[in-house]
Amino acid sequence: SFDTLVRAIEQGRLTYQNIKKAARCALTDNAGELFTVLIGLATLSIFRVAPAITAIQILAIDVVAQILPITALGWDSAQNNLMHEKPRNLKDHIVKMPSVAGFIAYGLAASVLAYLNYLYFFSRHHLNPVRFNQTLPVYHQATTLTYVTLVLCLYVYLMFERSDTHEHFFTKYLWSNKKLLIAFGLSFFLIANIVYNPVVQPYFNAGSLNIVDWLTAVSCALIYGIFRLVLRRTKGARYLSFKQI
Repeated sequence: SFDTLVRAIEQGRLTYQNIKKAARCALTDNAGELFTVLIGLATLSIFRVAPAITAIQILAIDVVAQILPITALGWDSAQNNLMHEKPRNLKDHIVKMPSVAGFIAYGLAASVLAYLNYLYFFSRHHLNPVRFNQTLPVYHQATTLTYVTLVLCLYVYLMFERSDTHEHFFTKYLWSNKKLLIAFGLSFFLIANIVYNPVVQPYFNAGSLNIVDWLTAVSCALIYGIFRLVLRRTKGARYLSFKQI
């Protein structure tokens, strides 16, 4: 029947849309991790600043913090304008070359904020990160703060990516995926264990964070969200938008 055909087309478009979201989020996450490592290597080589994040913490971003929310994007419902879009070109790819600029811009912004928060941690504690003893517990706290800041920024990116076809960010669609909210809850539970569980901490070179640390991490995520919100309203945002992928 005609109704079946319409539903089949809608389901096909929805599947393709959710694959694009997941791919863009995963690639931007990887870009953020890569730039954090590259910035750390550059400052280590030039200024002898201790690395801002460890290899196991980078792995924890992918395995612990990101895998559940990105997977839950597969349960996103159709947006209101989904069936009003023109049929896509069958020669189009999931990832286009222009979208690489988006991965670089948003990944670099998250990594810069995370690294600045890492340096600010040392400033708040009146410590010098140059040639810092990496076996001290305070160093583990600093790298954990980098990890948390980067994760929060990338979570903000994920939420923006879900609503990038909407004119406004705060809509009912933002909270429509219950499985995504559950995935966030489970991810935060796992992150809390990495940060505070004394049994788990040594495996991730983690240290406990206080309320000020969390406030600085959330502040960086808010700055990242403002950057994302401003950019999407500018002419350049169309170049880095969801449709470019």
